[in-house]
Amino acid sequence: MRRKFSIGSEVDLSTVVEATICGISQHPRRPDRYFVRLDADGEFVHKLLITDEALVQLNLKVGQVIHTGFIAQLVETADLTKAFDSAVNSLAFKGRARLELQRLLQRKGLQVIHIEPALDKLEALGVINDTEFARSFVRAKVFGRGTSVMALRRDLGRKGVPREIASAAIDEVMAEQSVDESDVARTEAAKRWRALSKLEPEVAKRRLIGFLQRRGFGGDIVRTVVRELTGR
Repeated sequence: MRRKFSIGSEVDLSTVVEATICGISQHPRRPDRYFVRLDADGEFVHKLLITDEALVQLNLKVGQVIHTGFIAQLVETADLTKAFDSAVNSLAFKGRARLELQRLLQRKGLQVIHIEPALDKLEALGVINDTEFARSFVRAKVFGRGTSVMALRRDLGRKGVPREIASAAIDEVMAEQSVDESDVARTEAAKRWRALSKLEPEVAKRRLIGFLQRRGFGGDIVRTVVRELTGR
């Protein structure tokens, strides 16, 4: 009977007593990745993707016969490679905090035991950095969308950025741009007020207050900014 095993499967690898490496080929688009094809009982079982470094370290050769322990080691190596590659692909178009990336990879079915080494490596390489991510996020939200400090803390928290890192990033970005939360609120309120100019004054005022409150600005800031714009 043909026995199969694959990366991330729940197959009991101890049931595969012996396998033969029947082929090793370079990935067509990734020169640093290699496919390792395995046979068991003379039939093709599976191909595993590993790094070129792992290929050398494990000293793999075509025709090599491997047994239970080594098979498990090879599949573990492939799992770690898959986790690392999935993490890199997830960062291709969007920066992410470490915990946010971990959660994403877990939703894809990867195990934390394989995710953590991949994230450690990316962190060591500077590819993921919660401090830099938080600063970039704050710059985009404050100067792109006029987000309040409370909303920034909430959103960064949802992305898994530790509270102390989030608070420091907010303070640093505000300081480097020489603005405070009141300045942000004034800018956003002025833009909104122009859009409300055709409404009755009291209606426009209520809508402006609601707009600023939904953005997360505190009561004192809202009252001050609204008074400055409306004169009452």
